[in-house]
Amino acid sequence: MDRLTRRGFLGKATTLGAAAILSPTLLHCARGGMPLPQGQRPNILLVITDDQGFGDFGCYGNEVLNTPHLDRLHAESTRLERFYACPLCTPTRASLMTGRYNYRTGAWDTWKGRASLSSDEVTIAEILAANGYRTGIFGKWHLGYSAPTRPQDQGFQETYTWDGVSKGRVDPPIEHNGVLEERQGFITDLIFDQCMIWMEENEGGPFFAYLATFLPHDIVGVSVPEEYVAPFRDVEGLTPGDQVIYGMIAKIDENMGRLLQFLEQSGRFRDTIVIFMSDNGPTRLTEDLTSEPERIASQKTEIGARFNRGLRGGKATLYEGGIRIPFWIRLPGESAAGREIDAPTAHIDVLPTLLDLCSVKPAADNPPIDGRSFAPLLQGTGDWPDRCLFIQNHRVEAPEPGVEYCVVGRQYKLIENDFGLQLYDLHADPGETTNIAGEHPEVVEQMRDAYRKWYADVTSGRGFYPALTALGDPTQPLIDFPWYTRHSVGWPVRIQRQGPYTVSVKGIHHAIFKGETAFELKLGDITLNRVVDPGADTLVFEGLTPTLGESTFDLKAAGPIEEKEIFYGANDPGFDHVTIEYVGPPR
Repeated sequence: MDRLTRRGFLGKATTLGAAAILSPTLLHCARGGMPLPQGQRPNILLVITDDQGFGDFGCYGNEVLNTPHLDRLHAESTRLERFYACPLCTPTRASLMTGRYNYRTGAWDTWKGRASLSSDEVTIAEILAANGYRTGIFGKWHLGYSAPTRPQDQGFQETYTWDGVSKGRVDPPIEHNGVLEERQGFITDLIFDQCMIWMEENEGGPFFAYLATFLPHDIVGVSVPEEYVAPFRDVEGLTPGDQVIYGMIAKIDENMGRLLQFLEQSGRFRDTIVIFMSDNGPTRLTEDLTSEPERIASQKTEIGARFNRGLRGGKATLYEGGIRIPFWIRLPGESAAGREIDAPTAHIDVLPTLLDLCSVKPAADNPPIDGRSFAPLLQGTGDWPDRCLFIQNHRVEAPEPGVEYCVVGRQYKLIENDFGLQLYDLHADPGETTNIAGEHPEVVEQMRDAYRKWYADVTSGRGFYPALTALGDPTQPLIDFPWYTRHSVGWPVRIQRQGPYTVSVKGIHHAIFKGETAFELKLGDITLNRVVDPGADTLVFEGLTPTLGESTFDLKAAGPIEEKEIFYGANDPGFDHVTIEYVGPPR
């Protein structure tokens, strides 16, 4: 498909605009609340960027970056100035989709089997779809790419996603409604294009569009459009990694300009809730960064301590720079442009808020929601009772209580991490420079007690175990398991059809084997050892018929290997990825 701009799509949208505008009979709430077209529910467009902090905008004081289109949206929106998320991608997205703390959902890290949303969780897409909404995702999912944890398994009717790895960000293979398509262009342009095409096609009823960029996340070993990076190459004080990130933010801004133009010309501003947010703070190489993968990534990509508007820390830290993120919401029609709300809100609150604004209720048997609707704050009709927010970032196989957590209240914030126990007064000290734990022991104990109760509650259900992958699912006969998704127990699977299956090990790294290259495969009750031919890139196991039911799939070196770092501190397993394909008769 040609690029959207080449189709003249925005010009076409101008001619369609008059027909798309809703009836002028609108119900306006006081103080800039949401105007609802009579008898209709609003569309929702949620744009989420990847690792973009408060300092990555001109409107927040960055003197190097020029972000006119994002600045425009900032000016036209209500801003939640104390909006909190997890300091990593997957946990934030799990809470955003479910309205629940991520420790309940089976997603507590970004890799090694810890980054899939359990299939029994109910997402906002599922709830809205059950209430007449068309639902679409465009871009990054990162909550599971195999059945039953794909976005199409979790309520999204239109899916246009990329795994974030294959072939890099230029000409990436896009999975469009379950079919892999080769697309030409830069990933950011492609997902914005497709989102606008889809929104134009859904004029007859309300829609929920989830547009998730892969930028400005650190760029490792892949090409990016140099014309966007060039203006920052000679800027004093910017490291090479920061230059690339700033160039990618400029690319985001360009696409946001196209998106805002589309919304304006098509009349969508009249009937659409528009949200812009990030998933966590920016990657920054500072003394507060102790998370090994992010520290190594920052060093490899030459990222520095880029401007973050005075907030301490960044991605993967529990300081404000890691968990406090931009969140802007523009309500349909004339919103409370420029209004700021400083009550503490969070990722878990987005689902109940949107359901509230759209007059939608979840089913009675859905899992309980942890979040609270902030619609009354937007409409100026309610107060915000005090509560504590809880975030834990213990990046291990099974997190433990009391390690790498924080508790955020209206005034105070408690942190317990590698630097010890800390208490900060966020009203007086938003930069978290002065630890006052010794001066307020009663506050520390109250917040620690609240955390203990929270941890016991959110870990009392499923605990920490990877989500199951379905083998033999009719909608996905071939499953690809990248090495970095392997949990220490292997890959938990549910064998839905007995077989036969073909297993292919691809991208074999002969150099790390001390003797002959050999692998041990386990699939349910089957165990096989095979030697790889010298120089061969692939090893194939055919005719496997494991017993039906829940089991484990694993692949590892059969003999001794040399330990060698391959990715952000992780050791080379001897292969790039392994696929399992059901080759039996169709159901």
